[in-house]
Amino acid sequence: MARKVALVAFVIAGATAVPSTAAANHHGVRLGTAHPLSAHPAHRSACEARARRHHHRCRRAQHQLPAIGYVAPSVSVAAAPGPAPDPGDHTAPKFGGLQSAFACTPGPQRPGQTTPFNLSWEAATDDVTPPALVIYEIYLATTPGGENFAHPSWTAEPGATSFRTPGLASHGSFYFVVRARDTAGNEDSNLVERHGVDPCL
Repeated sequence: MARKVALVAFVIAGATAVPSTAAANHHGVRLGTAHPLSAHPAHRSACEARARRHHHRCRRAQHQLPAIGYVAPSVSVAAAPGPAPDPGDHTAPKFGGLQSAFACTPGPQRPGQTTPFNLSWEAATDDVTPPALVIYEIYLATTPGGENFAHPSWTAEPGATSFRTPGLASHGSFYFVVRARDTAGNEDSNLVERHGVDPCL
């Protein structure tokens, strides 16, 4: 009778314990089977603590984006419309040219002495550039008509109607031409030339 009871107990135990062929992970939990403590809150906390220390993942870790092959969505921004093209300004200012060029050397002249010349003119007008932005270029020569209009000697401030040159030799003879240029680079071509005078000599 005792042998029959032991046999029945063995059969019942064999029916309830179903062997598993799933491999166990390094924590001793068989993969593919539910661990009896996996849903317990205390086990979850311990699992998460181990994951932070050893860079492991709990079985129910949240889904993460794959680290490889993920491309952030691009966002296209429409460019703001630019201003309408400028047809261009090809007209030079209207300018009457230099009006006067004088200097004043006081007292007896000494060797190597220099004297600045004061130049003056009326403001130019332009169909696009306002008078305050018109630029004046000064050309110097030591002989009549000897100015090099490809390279100005000095450039006055925009909107100026006078200019004081650096000191020039007191005994020299100087000739000046002033031309107006607008902001588009158009320069008038006047040939009004003034001989610098020094009434104080």
